[in-house]
Amino acid sequence: MTTELKETGYGERPPIRSLGYAVGDPFALPGVIQLREEYVTAMRWHPDCEEGADRYDQSINTIHIAKTSETNPEYVEAAMRLTPVANLETSLSFEMISHDDELSRQVLSHEDREKLNTAGENGRLWDLTRLVATLDTGVPSSQKVTAILEMIGAGIVLTCPKLEEDAETQWIFATNRAMKRVFDMVGIQYSVLASGTMAGDRSPTYFCKAKPQEAFDFAMNHREQYGPT
Repeated sequence: MTTELKETGYGERPPIRSLGYAVGDPFALPGVIQLREEYVTAMRWHPDCEEGADRYDQSINTIHIAKTSETNPEYVEAAMRLTPVANLETSLSFEMISHDDELSRQVLSHEDREKLNTAGENGRLWDLTRLVATLDTGVPSSQKVTAILEMIGAGIVLTCPKLEEDAETQWIFATNRAMKRVFDMVGIQYSVLASGTMAGDRSPTYFCKAKPQEAFDFAMNHREQYGPT
């Protein structure tokens, strides 16, 4: 299936770039918010992560991406956001782990911190957040993985329209073991800057970075396995 990105007028609200569904307001597609909340609850993340909206939702610079069902355009299989940030320290992903002394120490002392902040100064640092997939056991795992890969592909196109010129563009993200396992399974290249289990959580949190160009190269090398892009 060929992926088609659609966009409608959205006024002062950020757009959702949708694979199979076009909507201008993230709250106009209730499935996105519902999926976020269900995922956060299931993963037992911190209560402050359970709010329906946050500052990234209010930013006109945020790119929202959703993958909807081919048979039911209102059913959201997966969703994610990409927001440009000036530096690592002001990102929502870092804010999510900042109350954990050990995790934040690992990030702030990492050798790649300066490189990431330089990317931010040049408008090439993006915070990947709210990457969630349906928890419905009736949806095959392969379908969920494909949905995630399609969204990542869309994100690459939207944040790196010219891959050669955007070679230094970086994504940062905080994720859990389940989503990390998906990345490992399909071979998406990323680096872990910090890892650890925060108080109250059941599984480890990972603070990572990835270069979209490397993810694009992987997608092209495996396009026959996961379908056309």
